[in-house]
Formats: sequence, C-alpha cells, structure tokens
Amino acid sequence: MRIQTINAIITILSLVLLTYFSVLLIDLSKKTKAAEIRNNLSNELSMQMNDLVILIYEIVLFDSKQAKTKWLDKYAQTTQTVEKLTESPAPKLLARKMHIKMLHELLKNVFTEYLKIANKTGNDNYYKYQIDIQTSNIFSISSELNKNVLVLQKQTVTELSNLTQKVNKEVLMFIFSLTIFLIMAFIFLWKRVIRPIVFISKILPEYAIGSDLEPLKWKYNDEIGIFVNTFNDTLEKRNEWENELTLINRQLLNTNKDLAKARDAAEQASKAKSSFLANMSHEIRTPLNGIIGLTKLMLDLELSNKQKDYMRKIDRSAKALLGILNDVLDLSKIEAGKLRIDNHDFVFESVFKSIDDLFTIKIEEKGLELFFEIDPEIPQHLTGDPLRIKQVLINLVSNAVKFTDEGEIHIKAEVTEITDSDISILFSVRDTGVGIPANELEKIFTAFTQVDETSTRRYEGTGLGLAITKNLVSMMGGTVTVESDINMGSIFSFKLTLQIPVNAVSSNPNNLYGMKTLVVDDKETSREILRKILESWSFEVYTAKDGESALKLAQAEHEKGSPFHLVLVDWKMPGMDGFETAEKIREFSRDSGIHDKIIMIMVTAYEKELTEKMSGNDNFNFVLSKPVTPSILFDSIVNIQYPKNSAEAETYNEVAKAYPGNDIGGKSVLLVEDNSVNRLVAQETLQKFGLTVEVALNGKDAVEKVKSKKYDAVLMDIHMPVMDGYRATAEIRQIFDKKQLPIIALTADALDTHKEKCFAVGMNDHLSKPINIEILFKVLCKWLQVDYEIQEMRPSDEYFQQLTKNKITCLDIESAGKRINYDWELLRAAIATFRNDYKDAATTLNKLMENKQFEQAEIFLHELKGAAGYIGAVTIVKMAIDLRQALLDEKLDSTTLLTQELCSELDNVIININNIDADTYQSSNNIQCSDQRIKQVFSTVLDIISNFKLVPDETMTELSSVLQSYPIIFEKLESEINDFDYSKAEVTLKKATLQLGIDMEESDD
Repeated sequence: MRIQTINAIITILSLVLLTYFSVLLIDLSKKTKAAEIRNNLSNELSMQMNDLVILIYEIVLFDSKQAKTKWLDKYAQTTQTVEKLTESPAPKLLARKMHIKMLHELLKNVFTEYLKIANKTGNDNYYKYQIDIQTSNIFSISSELNKNVLVLQKQTVTELSNLTQKVNKEVLMFIFSLTIFLIMAFIFLWKRVIRPIVFISKILPEYAIGSDLEPLKWKYNDEIGIFVNTFNDTLEKRNEWENELTLINRQLLNTNKDLAKARDAAEQASKAKSSFLANMSHEIRTPLNGIIGLTKLMLDLELSNKQKDYMRKIDRSAKALLGILNDVLDLSKIEAGKLRIDNHDFVFESVFKSIDDLFTIKIEEKGLELFFEIDPEIPQHLTGDPLRIKQVLINLVSNAVKFTDEGEIHIKAEVTEITDSDISILFSVRDTGVGIPANELEKIFTAFTQVDETSTRRYEGTGLGLAITKNLVSMMGGTVTVESDINMGSIFSFKLTLQIPVNAVSSNPNNLYGMKTLVVDDKETSREILRKILESWSFEVYTAKDGESALKLAQAEHEKGSPFHLVLVDWKMPGMDGFETAEKIREFSRDSGIHDKIIMIMVTAYEKELTEKMSGNDNFNFVLSKPVTPSILFDSIVNIQYPKNSAEAETYNEVAKAYPGNDIGGKSVLLVEDNSVNRLVAQETLQKFGLTVEVALNGKDAVEKVKSKKYDAVLMDIHMPVMDGYRATAEIRQIFDKKQLPIIALTADALDTHKEKCFAVGMNDHLSKPINIEILFKVLCKWLQVDYEIQEMRPSDEYFQQLTKNKITCLDIESAGKRINYDWELLRAAIATFRNDYKDAATTLNKLMENKQFEQAEIFLHELKGAAGYIGAVTIVKMAIDLRQALLDEKLDSTTLLTQELCSELDNVIININNIDADTYQSSNNIQCSDQRIKQVFSTVLDIISNFKLVPDETMTELSSVLQSYPIIFEKLESEINDFDYSKAEVTLKKATLQLGIDMEESDD
C-alpha cells in the first residue's frame, strides 16, 4: 500500500475519533450544565420553603398581617422557582418534580383556605377547630414539600456527580485512544518513512562523492520503493558512466600530455620568435642606421646626377625596409599581447603635424592635396596615446597616398559626444583613389593581405598596415569601419573616447576679434575647412571658387563700403592664379587708400615651388602651407591682430627675460650630475638664468668642492658612481645646515619613499627628472630667497620652423621643447648628446642582462630614463621604468621580452634621429658652449694635470663636450693626456684659452 493512501486513512481515522469524542463531550457538557442549574434551583427552593415555614409560624402565632403579605410574595417567588425546576430536562427526576409542583400548589390552596377561616370573626370552638386543622395541614404539606425538595436536591447532586465522573472517564478514554493511535502512527511512520529517509540521507552523501555502494533493498511498493528502484537504476548507470569516464580520462590524460608538449613547443617557438625578431631587429637596424646615415652624408657631397639617383634609391629602399621591419615587429607584439597603450597628456594637433611632415614630399610629388579638418570643439590638450593614434593615422594616410593618383586626401576629426571629463572623436581619412570592391572589404584587415595580389607588385607593401591599424584601434577601445566605391575613393573611420585633462584649454580662442574674410580656393574641401575654422572664431566669412569670382565679390563689397579685412587665397587655381588675384584686389583697393590695410595670406600646398615666385612680391603678408590647422591659422591671425616688434619677439627665446625682475643672477650653484644629457640641459638652463654654475661628476667630487668653495645652492643627482647623492648630502650636512646651503635633489625616482629618503639625509627639496624649467626656477628662487615673476613662455617662429623641418616622429619634441623654454639650440644639443651617448645602449643593456648584472642594469636604466625624458622619448621612459621595476621586483621571467622591446625602441629612436638631415643634430658643428662652461672644464683639467693625477673618464667626456666645435684641439689634448704628457697638455690648454678668447682669471672670481 502506498504511503500516501495510508496517510489518508490515518487522517480519516483521526477525524472520526476526534468527532466522536467531541460530540460526546459536548452532550455531557450540556447535561452537566442542566444538572448544575437544577441543583441551584433546588437549593434556592429549599431556602424559600424555609422562609415560608417561618412566615407561617409568625402568622399562626402572632396573626401578623405583614407576615401574611410577605408569605404571599415569597410564595410567588417559590412558584417561579418551581416552574423553572419543572421545565429543566431530567427524565429520571420528572415524577419528583411533578410531586413537588403538586404539593406546592396544594400548599397554596390550604394557605388560602386558612386565610379565609382566619378572616372570619368568632370565638366558637368550631372556628378554632377549623383553624387548627388548616394550620396542621399547612405544616404537614410544608414538611412534605421540604422533604421532597431535599430529596430532589440530593438526587440532583448525585446526578451532577455522576455526570462529572462520566466526563472525566470520557476524557481519559479520549486521551488513551489518542495516545494509542499516535503510537501506532509513529511506529508506522518510523518503520515506513522516517527510518528509510534517515538511511537514504546517509547514503546520498556517499553517492555524491562517488563511493562504491550496494543496491538498496525495500519490500514495499510505496514511494520509498519507487525512490529505491530509481536510485538503484541511477547507481547502475553511474557505474557504467564511471567506467566510460575512466576510459575517457585515460584518453584525455594522454591527449593532455600531447597538448602540454605542443604548448611547451609553441611557447618555446613563440619565445624563439620574439627573441629572433628582437635580435634580428637590432641586427638589421644597426646596418640600416649606417646605410641611411651614410646615404645622407653622400647626398651632401658633390655627386653626378646618376650617382645622386642611385643614392636616393638606396635611401628610399633602406627606409622602406625599415618600415617593413617596424610593421612586422608591431604585429608580432600585438599577437603576443605585449604591445601597450600608454595614455598621457598630449597636444592634439601635434598628431596632425607629424602626418604633414611625413607625407608632404610624397603628396607634392604625386600632385595631390592634403587637408586637415579639426573640429573647433576639440580641446588643445587631451589624454590618450598620441603615438598609437599617430601610428593609426599614418597607416591610413600612407594607404591613401599609395592608392590615390589624383585628387585629394582629407583627414577629419569631429566631436560626436563631449562631457566635462571625456570626449568622443570620430577620425576619418578620405581619399579619391582607386577604391575597394564591396566583396573585398572584409579581408583588407587580414595580415599579409591586399585586395588584389598584383597590387603588391604595383603599389608595394606587405599588407600589414590595416591589420595593425585594426588591432591598435581595438586596443584603444574603438572599431575601424570602411566605405568605398570603385574609382571614387575610400573613407576609413574610427571613433575613440579620450579623456579631457582638468585644466584643458579650449581650441576656441577668446582673444580674437572678428574680421571680414574672403577665402579663395578652387578646392571645395579647402574652402569649407577654412570657413568652419574662421566662423568658429566669429569671423564673417565669404568664399569664392576661383580668382574671377573672388575679384567680383571683393569689388562688390568694396563698392558697398564694406571691404574685406582679410583674404586667404590659394596659389594654383584654374584661370586667374593666387598672385594675379591678390594683385587685382590690391589694385582696385589702392584708389581708396585701403590696399595696405587688407591682409593677404597665401595658402598653398606648393611651398617649395613658391620661393622664387614670392621674391619681390609684396602683396602677401604671410604664406601658410597646406594642410592648415586651426592653431597655425590662429597664430598667423594673432600676429596680424597683435603684432610684436623684433625686440619683443626676441624675448620669447630668452629664458632669463621670461623671468623679469629676479635677483637670482650672479648666484653660485654647484651642479652634481654624471649623465651628460642631464648635465648639458641643466647647465645651459641655469646659466641662462644668470647663475654661475660649476659641475661635479659624482658625490665625492661635490663634497670636495663644497669644502673648498662657497656655493649658494647645490643641485644633487642621486645615483652616481664613486659616491651617491645620499652619502654626499650626509657629509655636506656635517659642514653646512639646510639654511646655510640648500641642497635640491635631481632624480628620476618620483616615489614618496625616495623623496622621504632625500629629506631624511638633509636635502631641502626634490625635483623629478626630466626637469621642467619653470618648476626649477621657482624652487631655486624659493631656497635662494629671491622674488620672482613668471611670464608666459612661448615658442618663437624660428623654433617652430626648426621643429617642422626636423620632426622626429618617435619623440614628443613639443613637450621636450616646452620643458626647456623652446630653446631649439639646447634641444638640438640634447638630442645630439643622447644619440652619441646611447647609440650603443641596446648592446650594452643586452650584455648586462645576459651576464645577469642586474644591479648595473638598474643603474643604467635609471640614467637612461632621465636622459630620454629630456628629449621627449616617452616610450623609452615608460619601457625603462617597466624593466627596472621588474628587476627590482625580481620578476626575471618578464625581463627578457621587456629588454627586447626596449632595445628595439632604442634602435628605432637612434635611426629616426639619423633620418633627419645629417647636420641637424650634429652638436659639434652648430652648438657653441658658453665661455663659462669651457672655463670650468678647463680649470678642472688643469687642477688634475698640475697635481699629476689621472684624468677621470667623466672629465674627458666633459672636455669632449665643450670642445665639440674644436675637434683638433680636443684630439691633441686627448693624445697628450693619454700619453701622460701633462706638461704639453697644460701648454695646449693655455694656448686653447688664448685661441678661444677665454680669460681663465675670471673663473676664479
């Protein structure tokens, strides 16, 4: 029988039992209540009868009328009691109750008769006899009535007692029956439900952990039986599955072993590939560097046309090979997941300037026009990875130039969404080239793939550019899309979200006043770009597509008395060109005397061809090269609206004049720095402040100099050979306290722990390399206790010209220039010194890592980080920090790849520096050291050789640096010092001072 059925039977029996006893108890309860009522009425009637008897005595003895009245009232009460007693249901007491009722009525009749007789007058014996008889009857009936009431009362008590006993008996019976029933139910539930469930609850955990179990047994065909049967079936199937799983696991184990071997082989192959690519990159870049550099030098010689053609082809081939090498390395890094996105603040337009510098020559050769359209809402400064954004745009523009034979290339950046902290910019590169078939659009982003394999031969290239572009954009959180029509051109777009720095400056100037402007250009794209830029500055802009239309429009506005203030005109246009257009406008304006008030700006994509045409032509105030960016146009208009004389312009290049009214000039500073790049920048900057600067190459040298001479301040590097900055400061503090001699730390370590250590040994302040000139000036003025006033530092036109001409794509030269107040000569010297000092840095670093000289490698990386920061090599700085941190954290497993990447980037920077004109970064030909610096170095060498001491390598490096412009003198000195012929070396030095016009006596003042 099923447990569910049994449960139903138990439930029904429980209900029947409960119902039976409930009905029984209710009936008994009613009977008990009725008995209690009768008992109460009997007691009440007994008391009332006693009262009646007492009243009868009063009547008989005293013949009291008042007693008669009370008796009648009391009898009425007894009547009610008798009636109630009679109505109470009690079959066994019915006769007794009826007899009592009868006696009660008889009592009334006899008493009534008694009253009748008593009320009659007379004294005869008969009357008394009658009275006596009635009196006797009354007492007799009353006595009988009392007896019956007492009997009834006794019977009622007995009945009530019997009922109470019966109720108790029934309750006990109910409890007993319920107990028996519950015991039987519990026994059944324990045997058929609870015990099996407890047993099953113990079995299931064993089953869950996979223990070996025997099949369960159950003789009943109930729910437990169904569960047991199901469990047994499951157990049987589990055993079958376990057998199958054991077989599969055995097979999987063998497969995993094979996969592990394959994985190890793949990882080994990947490491070998990375190592091979890095090593080959270094090995290939080194001869390429030589080829490109020597080619540049050869092209500067007088060669035949044929020889020059050969050399140019060699140069192009080497650069093409270098480009392929870079693409392969980038793709390898992306596939290995090692290419990083380095977000930092940058000038947005600098990305576009780099593209202009790279493609100007190629675009001019193909007769194309390049346009930049930058949304005016985009702030000047943003936070992102400018190097990767630039790389993506270069890849897209390179393809556009490659596949476009005529027309234009339009690069656009427009805002799609902007908040206080973020900006979404849609970048697009549109060309008018050959286009891409719709069915080929999907595969163009696949590595080593081109739309038509024959195009590889026709247009050159590896097919890596778009694959790299897609991955880079994806890493920056965007997606590349493309639209294209055959023979109409293509549009490649991608959207990036960049951060807006807290103090970002809007691109929209607020210090320009609107000018009525005419834009003349046959290219609609160019007209629209210039119009949008000018209108964003509240200029009133008119456009014309050719010279004839422009002339008519200018004449019409002139006749209205509202001539144009500013005219931007293209050079090469159909019909009337830019020169003729400008001449005509000047001509009809001359009659009214306003011709010299109209500002003419030539906007052209053919600046090189324009040089001869512009000679002797005074119609134009400025010439702007296409593509025009908002900042370039803004600077030109600022020069128009707020012209500065030559003396004022000169102040932008003079660092000292950027800090007027300071009393810092004449103060003496000791610069302690062992790195030549850092030393060059710091020394030249300090001297331009008007400070007297002496140099020490290590801490020990610094301590000796401080003991022998008084200085106003010390700028102390931390990591140096012989004695570091911490120890040197501790020794100096034994002589001078902080007030007597301020010591300012110069270090590439910016962590709080390093700062705390600097302050702990007694340093006054801490500056992080690369040093910002403005911060350096503020700190010096603070500790030298002089007042200062800082004016805005701005780059000169000459600086921008040099920057545009000598752009190095892998360096952030804009930020480097700002750090040294846009001093082009100093920046050029720093780059040249870096190239000379670190041209073999990759080889040096590789040897240190291979020989596990990790401590020396940490020191080398620390110095490299500081030097690279001064020239804007931000990628090298980031990589050097990562590698040094890995060494400090002893994460040696990651150092191999980090070393390879850093060495590759070092080679890339050196090659890019050498790609510029050969003499651009040759400090030996162009940079003149200050007389003060030469005197200091000469004095140091003279002190050493006069005491017949060995000249340290650092001092020889310093001597080489100050004599870069005089190689013959240096070679003679080097030879004499190396031969220990100090007497000749002393004579050579003194002759050199006379030849250079150096007064050595002043150096001692």
